[in-house]
Amino acid sequence: MSRNAYFCPRFQLTKMYLCMKKIVFVLTAMIITIAVSAQESQDNTPLFKDFSFEIKSLYGIKQHGLQPLSVDLQAGYEFANRWTLVACAEASHTLMELDGAKMYAKDLSLGGGLAYAFYDGTKDRFDLRLQVLKTIGSADWKHTTYDIGTTWYGKSNKMGIAPLMGIGFRYEKSHITGIPDWWGIYATVGIRF
Repeated sequence: MSRNAYFCPRFQLTKMYLCMKKIVFVLTAMIITIAVSAQESQDNTPLFKDFSFEIKSLYGIKQHGLQPLSVDLQAGYEFANRWTLVACAEASHTLMELDGAKMYAKDLSLGGGLAYAFYDGTKDRFDLRLQVLKTIGSADWKHTTYDIGTTWYGKSNKMGIAPLMGIGFRYEKSHITGIPDWWGIYATVGIRF
């Protein structure tokens, strides 16, 4: 089967609909969880105070004709002082220029990882994060992602929302013949609840 069979325009709308359906489901689940976590317990401490949620966009450098762009939804649970267990859903839209043809590939990845807050001040927090993600479903580009990065979190406002910015390194191991592996530096911005 040729590489172009994975990018058949006839099926793009169906794949986009299914991907958007999954994203809407994950967003709805996160919004419900955030609403529940905003409630307070009997002793005025927030329920789920050890949980955090992030929405961020990721932009990777172009390398081997591939340039990843994605939206990440992450949920974290701080199980010990400074240590956080992370679950991640990522909708990716990778721009490809292979053999002179310009294409794009959409996929949805799920994964998890571990984060350590190496600086946790009163106004700032810096995390070092290791993650592994794998594409699911009928992705245009099937790959496994290995990620290491650092993230800065600003001070939360009254609603508990904090800005975040990060930089890191990713290796995306391709599982489709004809599409090379991608590795490189990425930048990310978003918000944390």
